[in-house]
Amino acid sequence: IVSYKDVLARTSDESIRKLVHVNLGKIYFNRSLYRESIEQFGYALKIDEKDSTPKIWIGKNYSAMGEKDKARAIWSDVLTSDGKNTEVRELLGTM
Repeated sequence: IVSYKDVLARTSDESIRKLVHVNLGKIYFNRSLYRESIEQFGYALKIDEKDSTPKIWIGKNYSAMGEKDKARAIWSDVLTSDGKNTEVRELLGTM
């Protein structure tokens, strides 16, 4: 986490910053730090709002927190723009 934060402090390259935020979000998720994870994926979305990966992970966080309706809404939104997304279809199917 410290190394990723160091990269964020040293670079202004948006593609690198987005990748770092996504990776931090995954680390926080795996440590059950869901609010921190959502925050990181939110930063990634600000950089590229069309990328469905951060949205999918935000939904995973909400699902893990027991907020199934929020997760379902986010994943349904992803399907609106990417109807063939098999990961989202599977996630919605498990709810």
